Amino acid sequence: MDGIKHQLKDTVTKNVIINTLGNYLGFFIGGLYTILLFRFFDPYEFGVLSILLALSYLLANVLSFGIPATLYATIPSLLPDKEKAYDFLKSNFIFQTTLASASLLLIYALLPHYDMRLFKLDLPNYYYAITLISTLLYIWQNFIRDAMNAAERFLQINTATNISNIVKIILIVWLGFQGKLTIATTIVILGIVGPLIVFFAVLIGRRQIVRSLTQHKIVRSHIKLRFTMPYFISTQLFNLTTRADLFLIAYFLTTVDAGHYSVAQRVIFVIITSIDSITQVLSAEFSKVSLRKDVIKLTRRAFYYMAIPSTILLVLAGLPSFIYELLIPPAYSPSIPLVRSLSLTYIPFAFDAALLLFFLYTLRKPEFVLFVNILMLLLVTIFHILLIPRMGINGPAISFGITYVMITFVIGAGLLREFRLLKDE
Repeated sequence: MDGIKHQLKDTVTKNVIINTLGNYLGFFIGGLYTILLFRFFDPYEFGVLSILLALSYLLANVLSFGIPATLYATIPSLLPDKEKAYDFLKSNFIFQTTLASASLLLIYALLPHYDMRLFKLDLPNYYYAITLISTLLYIWQNFIRDAMNAAERFLQINTATNISNIVKIILIVWLGFQGKLTIATTIVILGIVGPLIVFFAVLIGRRQIVRSLTQHKIVRSHIKLRFTMPYFISTQLFNLTTRADLFLIAYFLTTVDAGHYSVAQRVIFVIITSIDSITQVLSAEFSKVSLRKDVIKLTRRAFYYMAIPSTILLVLAGLPSFIYELLIPPAYSPSIPLVRSLSLTYIPFAFDAALLLFFLYTLRKPEFVLFVNILMLLLVTIFHILLIPRMGINGPAISFGITYVMITFVIGAGLLREFRLLKDE
């Protein structure tokens, strides 16, 4: 009992609890409006919406250009000097925004061509314009979130995010029951209105910080490309790994199949985001340790934290069908066995994510993380291409299961090698 009380008083544990509870509240609200969305839309419309939202989320992560890792690795050491911290934030924000904006303009010009060849949605151009505008706002929202997390302002950012989530679900319910909810308005609510509310909730009462940031200069040395670029490439490869299944199902199968699969995928993404909420807290902690005993102690704690989402995945895999049927309409019944199978295959991912923090922030070796993600993308893509045409929407679960087991062995081998090189004192 005393040990539990001690853990609860620990700052890291408090931050994990705040961030995890905040994210779970967001997941609950997100799950609720997902249930509402596939009640308001038929499987084809929901499939189209899922592809556009997946495209927006994927691009928001791709076009972050690795800045999140730089924020987590650098901000904790800059906090005592606010002037340097503001220079750092402004330099990286302008760098990220400039590259992202130029990239989104190019993507908008190319999307109609790729739509005909890949997505086969045949949508008006304004759908893509709204999707890409929401992508830029997601990028800004993620920048603010990562900066505040790195500064250990977990309560403030989670409060702002969940205020946004509540407003989004109110708007979806209001428009849905009036019969005015469309694919376009849903993207506007989720990708434009939502981030704007987060900006307002975070920045209200912080006008002095905004004013100070406008006065600070851009410092080239604050843009750490040697660390940022390998991490940037590896995160994009990981995002492709976790999103390629939906795109390949849309390519090899049908949009309706994509709609069915996306329901199960969204459930898994809720748990993945909860894993992310833990790594967001642990990232700064891994950047502070260097001795073997400290790394082992922190890794053990990380595994304790990761046992929570892993247990939830086990529960999802074993839930009886009638519970799923209470939440999932009959039109989406093929999604139920997919939720179970994907839940089992993603259990190793939680512990792999914790171990990779050691390589990224303690050793400052983003190249190893890049290697792992290249290998994972290659394996998953090969297995998807082989299994989806043969096994349909059940193929990705087997692909991920085989891949994550193999990747766990690779990470474990690297961990044992690096542990032997760490100093004891």
